[in-house]
Amino acid sequence: FLEYGSPFLKFDGAWFTRLDLTANFSVGCAANVAPFMQHLAAQSVSRMRTGAFPDGYTVDYGRGSKYWYAKAYAKYHQLTSRQQKKRQPLPDVVAFVERVGMVRFETTLKSRFLAQNGLRYWGAIDMSKLLQVFNDKSEIIRREKAAYESLDQMFEQLPAELLGTALAWKMGKDLPRMMKR
Repeated sequence: FLEYGSPFLKFDGAWFTRLDLTANFSVGCAANVAPFMQHLAAQSVSRMRTGAFPDGYTVDYGRGSKYWYAKAYAKYHQLTSRQQKKRQPLPDVVAFVERVGMVRFETTLKSRFLAQNGLRYWGAIDMSKLLQVFNDKSEIIRREKAAYESLDQMFEQLPAELLGTALAWKMGKDLPRMMKR
């Protein structure tokens, strides 16, 4: 609530039992989503159980934990699933999500985590704290570091026989269909 004469909000004692933090990541194109999800399923987070859903488009960490839980899923698959048929997403949104290969990462901070990390009370939270926590938790999805500043720099160092394949990949071509097994 606002205190009379003050431009700042005053803490009112509200507290959280759970906070959900989310972000979208692009893996370049729709063809990259399934391999990326397989890669995530093979990654581990310290002291957290990793699980992959049977559909292959969702990976989670820490299911059942009372501390925190995270999951990554293919946004296109989620938008076009049977559950979404009740509320149809906009076709432009679906096309965009498919074109960029969007993967959504969600982290749920539970009451025990919030209490132990000074994030339980509304007045004690600021965006810098939440951003730091989210960056720590989403490190699993950003773990791989590129060795090159740009793809062009990487392409310059490829042997000539691989350059055509790399350029086709960069243009988003379906490489498994184009190439022999």
